[in-house]
Amino acid sequence: MPNAEEKVREKIRQIGACLYTDLVDEASSTAWGYLQALLDFDIISDRQYDDLNHEINTATQSIKAKLEKKGR
Repeated sequence: MPNAEEKVREKIRQIGACLYTDLVDEASSTAWGYLQALLDFDIISDRQYDDLNHEINTATQSIKAKLEKKGR
């Protein structure tokens, strides 16, 4: 079974696979919620949280920019 950090990265990859901007918001919310739960239960450190949160934000902004450019 992958570790908790890898599970969040799996959710982040799902953000990049979205075909429409509204799906990006849903995937991002799912990834962020999973990340928050890991922090709440002390499964990851604050540093890991910050790094993964940054990855979520970067992935979300990147795919939204690509989709908006394509008019989706």
